[in-house]
Amino acid sequence: MKNSQNIADNIYQAIQEIKRRTPAFDNIFDAFGELIAAKACFKAQLTLPDTDDTFKPDPLRFSQGVSLLTGKTLNLDKSDYLKAADSLFPAMEKGFPKIALNIHAVKQAIENQQLSPEIFMQVLLNGEDEKFQKISNELTIEPQLLRFIIGQITKPFLEKQAEALQPLIQELQWHKGYCPICGSYPELSILQGQTGERWLRCAVCANEWRFIRIKCPVCENDKADDMELIFSEERPHERAELCHSCKKYLIGFDLRKYSQAIIFDVERLGALYLDVAAQERGYFPIAENAWNMMD
Repeated sequence: MKNSQNIADNIYQAIQEIKRRTPAFDNIFDAFGELIAAKACFKAQLTLPDTDDTFKPDPLRFSQGVSLLTGKTLNLDKSDYLKAADSLFPAMEKGFPKIALNIHAVKQAIENQQLSPEIFMQVLLNGEDEKFQKISNELTIEPQLLRFIIGQITKPFLEKQAEALQPLIQELQWHKGYCPICGSYPELSILQGQTGERWLRCAVCANEWRFIRIKCPVCENDKADDMELIFSEERPHERAELCHSCKKYLIGFDLRKYSQAIIFDVERLGALYLDVAAQERGYFPIAENAWNMMD
């Protein structure tokens, strides 16, 4: 397991570097900084889960676009989520003091099993359902806010699960713009390697998969004339990839232009100026993230 203090120190150092170059984002990093560090430290303490035969993919179904976790259940219980809540909620309350009462209500709902791990997974992987809406009403918490809170304590488990499952699919072909493990859309487009191969990074489980360089992950449009990149001349290695066909956009990083490894969660926040530019032009993010869920 990695040293938690080293992980946190590296994250805070990366945050300070971005705050120096874009001081307008100070309030954003003040809100999310400790939460990013807390999630990374908590994830580092988790053991890699076992993968039994129930997770082995059917090559035919997989090739047809059926993600690995479709119809599967992850073995998590209330104690797992209470540990996550104890680790992450203090940072969340500090960053978002206005929702402290909502955070306490969610923890109580976990303790009395009003919110079960199954509901958490259902919300993140499959969207809202009537049961989730009912719980949202009972807790008097807006659905979007409830998704934000439970999403933060669920992501470390899903990311760890994805690490364990990735070897099961690394030899299989996948051509879809959504995640081959959990079925969610990407939060990042990444160029890397000598030839600039394009990889997508899942917004939910952080899995990465290779994807066609000129193709929209959502509508699968592959016409170059329907694609556009917007970027700052000062930072051309960060860009927003626009699809004129479906009016969606994806933030992209060209890792070949970075002198050292980056912390994706930190760098992604540092690229929010591209979100602003894309949305001002009438485009919408492909995937929902914590920073575009909270005001």
